[in-house]
Amino acid sequence: MGGFFVLWTFTESFFQRFSMPLCLREKAVMKKVFFVISLLSISLSAFTCDDSLSLPCDNNEWLQERVNAMKHNTSQKGIIEQYEYEGQVVISINSCVGCADAMTIVYDCTGKELCKFGGIAGFNTCPDFNDAAVFTRVIFESN
Repeated sequence: MGGFFVLWTFTESFFQRFSMPLCLREKAVMKKVFFVISLLSISLSAFTCDDSLSLPCDNNEWLQERVNAMKHNTSQKGIIEQYEYEGQVVISINSCVGCADAMTIVYDCTGKELCKFGGIAGFNTCPDFNDAAVFTRVIFESN
C-alpha cells in the first residue's frame, strides 16, 4: 500500500506541475497500476513449481516409493529413466550416480527386477541392454 501511495503522490505532483486535465491523469495512473500488476503477475508465475510426475506404468506405487526415497536422500544424485527393452517399457534406477560401486537396476512395470549392472561385484545380468534398449526419457532426477 505504501508503494502505491508514493506512486500516487508522485503522479499527482507531476500532473499538477504540467496541469493536465483530470481524465488524462486518471488514465496515466491506471496505466501505471496496470503495468505494476502485470509485472507482479508475470514474476510470480515464473516461480511456480509443478511437482507432479508422469509415470509410465499402470501400477506406479512401487515406482512412486522409489521417487520419494530419492527426493528425501539429498546426499546422493539419483536418476530414474524409462527405456523400451525386449518389446516392453522398463525402468532403470540408479540411486547413486557417479558412485564407484553404484548399482543400476532395471525393472518391468510391475516392479519385478529384470537386470542389474555394476556394484562391487560388477554385475551385468543383461549384457545386451546397452545395445538393445532404446532410451525414452528421464522420469526423475535428484540433486
